[in-house]
Amino acid sequence: MPDVLRPFKEFYDILVNDINSIKNESNIEQNIFEKYADEISIEISKDTIESAESMSIPEDGWPERYIDNLKKDESWDYSFHNFFKTPEHGFFWPAIDAAERIQKIALSAFRRGIPVRWFQYDTNNPFNTSTQLISINARQISKTTLRNKKFSLLRLLALTISNKESLVFWSPQTTDGHPGILFTADSDLKYAKLPKVDEFHSAIVTAPHHGSEANANAYAEVKKAANTHYPSITWIRSDGDFQRPGKSYLDQNITKRFCTLCRSSETPKAVFLSSSKSGWNSLNGTVSCSC
Repeated sequence: MPDVLRPFKEFYDILVNDINSIKNESNIEQNIFEKYADEISIEISKDTIESAESMSIPEDGWPERYIDNLKKDESWDYSFHNFFKTPEHGFFWPAIDAAERIQKIALSAFRRGIPVRWFQYDTNNPFNTSTQLISINARQISKTTLRNKKFSLLRLLALTISNKESLVFWSPQTTDGHPGILFTADSDLKYAKLPKVDEFHSAIVTAPHHGSEANANAYAEVKKAANTHYPSITWIRSDGDFQRPGKSYLDQNITKRFCTLCRSSETPKAVFLSSSKSGWNSLNGTVSCSC
């Protein structure tokens, strides 16, 4: 987080240096940042950050050392920045985009006084303190390690778009029987500790990676976990790419699929559903998927 709260010029200089240091080494097809992200996520997860400074995370999730920069509330404006040093490399603008998303989320949450939680991807020992939004493949942490020279800014920015370590959360059934919601993000759900069979009854599951066929394994994992409750699941998909969704999403019951943007439409639309003990019902003219 500290790097994305820097003035843009400082951030830019660090990023350019990182890209220049690896651009002759990277053999990733077409310099695709997402593929680089998935490759180095495995490498980083196997490494340990030796002799790096650690930092405790307070109860509200906002470390004291970041407060001054957060209070400045300075979003980047690089419209007049001189990009003469910008490397001709496919990682540059995706890395800028990833950093800016983190910055905007952090500033928006801090501005509104919203506490945050920090997680480490961990499929073996998922843990968190919340009973309303439960991590399925991550462990909530109270201490983190600060970035050192071994882990460049570029490598850590890549982790934010890595599909392999995309965090999954479960909002469980309410005590009076309203169904739960599984937020799959871009995960293929491999090794994720999914909810028990009965908890899937009439649940919502967000389509992984916008319904991309690259995440087909996720549907098999949910089907295995939900068992006889699988047909009762409602699928929600958001997207802006007309090459999606893939076959696995389209194989789901058409009356149980909803998209914010279907292939047959050019106008995004909100999906409104209300819950009851019997399941989810569409509202405000929300219609099922027409992809």
